[in-house]
Amino acid sequence: SGVGEEPPICLIDPVSLDFGTVTVGDFADQTFTITNTGGGTLSGSVSESCADYKIISGGGDYNLVAGQSVIVTVRFLPTVAGFQACTIETGTADCIDISCSGVGEEPPTCLVDQASLDFGTVTVGDSADQTFTITNIGGGILAGTVSESCAEYIIISGGGTYALGADQSLVVTIRFAPPASGTHLCTVSSGSTDCADVSCTGVGEDPPTCLVDPVSLDFGTVTVGDFADLTFTITNTGGGMLAGTVSESCAEYSLISGAGAYSLGAGQSVTVTVRFAPTLAGSQVCSVETGTALCVDVSCSGVGEDPPTCLVDPASLDFGTVTVGDLSLIH
Repeated sequence: SGVGEEPPICLIDPVSLDFGTVTVGDFADQTFTITNTGGGTLSGSVSESCADYKIISGGGDYNLVAGQSVIVTVRFLPTVAGFQACTIETGTADCIDISCSGVGEEPPTCLVDQASLDFGTVTVGDSADQTFTITNIGGGILAGTVSESCAEYIIISGGGTYALGADQSLVVTIRFAPPASGTHLCTVSSGSTDCADVSCTGVGEDPPTCLVDPVSLDFGTVTVGDFADLTFTITNTGGGMLAGTVSESCAEYSLISGAGAYSLGAGQSVTVTVRFAPTLAGSQVCSVETGTALCVDVSCSGVGEDPPTCLVDPASLDFGTVTVGDLSLIH
């Protein structure tokens, strides 16, 4: 007596493994199944001899009776960049070998071109913008989230999440808008352990405030052909820079000193000397312009009067002939 049985039939599913692109230092796993779809016993040994591939489970000898299977897990862990192939041997002529392919790519490498941003001095109520760039000079995908939580700074563009492929860059624009005077610091987070954060510093200063003293000049009465000088002072009683140009366009007035452009830091002053030199009699007014909306203009007033004129009448006296000892008077 005897029993006939079907010979073993090997089914490999799938017959190839494509691991796609994997970062160097990382890995990816895929599986295939060996099944005996016939009879008898399907025997073999799963093995490989590839530097960038490794059998994680299901390797070694197998003996599969009808309907039995073995699941083999293969790991692709590239050590260098580039295309990598491997053949997983099933160890029996009944089964085809398994072809594996994958691409290793360099890991992302982050370059932040500015480690710090110095915004200098900015007037309160004004703002200044600066930028820095995040670049992936490696491979793979460089991912993170640009963020900050500082009252004096705001991300104008380039904020939020990013995912940069090889050689891709992100430009981030930061605005410093101080609400108060003093030094203000901030750290802008790159949101990735691969990238350094960016430190920001800036100084807020109070805006300029103008004091004009006095705001009007009264030259009183000045003789035609003569002159009188008076002065006023422009002072920056705030911060920043107070700038303008002192000028006038009046025939009877002129600027002796302090005319032209000025630029005054906090506490600085300029003294302007105005001369009234009337060429005709009568009231004369003038406005000396300070050249900035922050400062009031200075009003000038004066009166020109004609010079005194002497009349002698008569111009000569003739006493005639007078006896010695007499007295003669002519009025």
